[in-house]
Order: sequence, then C-alpha cells, then structure tokens
Amino acid sequence: MKGNLKDKFYKLYIVRCHENKAERKELCSKVPCRADSVQCLFLSKPLSKDTIQLCCKYREEVNINLPALLIPQILMETYPSKTYFDTDCLPIMAFTTGTEKKFLIDGEYHSGLSFCDVRNSKTHPSEWYEKFNIKDYIYFELELSD
Repeated sequence: MKGNLKDKFYKLYIVRCHENKAERKELCSKVPCRADSVQCLFLSKPLSKDTIQLCCKYREEVNINLPALLIPQILMETYPSKTYFDTDCLPIMAFTTGTEKKFLIDGEYHSGLSFCDVRNSKTHPSEWYEKFNIKDYIYFELELSD
C-alpha cells in the first residue's frame, strides 16, 4: 500500500462467502500506520490444513479457521477493478479455490483450477460467486481512518 499514511490507522476485515452469502467480521481495529509512504500490513502462515495465522504488524497474531471447502486453496492478491481512495474499503487478498477450467495439453482437454483467471479479471471478490461460480472463499478488506 502506498500513499500518505502518516497519522492514519487501519482496520482489517475478513469476509466469508458461501453460496453468495457474505459474512463480514472485524479482525483488528485502529492499528497505526507506522510509515509515511509504504506499509507492510501482515503476513500469513499455515498452522494446519484448515487454519492459518495472520500476523498483523504491531499487533498480536490472529488465528483464522478456514472453511473445509476451501481446500485446496491459494492465498492471492486481488487486483483492483478501479482506483481506490483512502475512504474506500480495499480488498487486499483472498483465499480461494479458483475457478474450474479446461486446459488443452498435448491435444487433449483436462479439467483443472485457474487462479490467474480470477485474479486477472480485476473483479471485486464480492462478485466471484456470480462471475466464476466460486461457492466458498474468504477475502480480506482494509479500511483506513484518521
């Protein structure tokens, strides 16, 4: 994230999507941005096949249990569909199973999952169910404040 972040705070949200229903939950709030131009927000690491640990900068870790239907999944960035302003809620990353796709290999079609098609579509994660028929996924949003 780049921009004038001095004296700003952020909130981090998780949005769990299942069959086109979304549940939004605050993970951490009022975390200070400690730099004036570039901010590293958090890192993640797997704890088990259905649990990850998010390490928020300047705060304690947050353990998140992933829905079992998210396996296999990938953690990926969400490319923006528009220019976001500091008053917007920014989708920053997601755990998703991707979308089913047919791949042509040596003259034969094979079924598989495509993560790049989802990421490169620059579609807001709230629209993935409708556009890609992805039934279970989570994404994270960031909200800045003074």
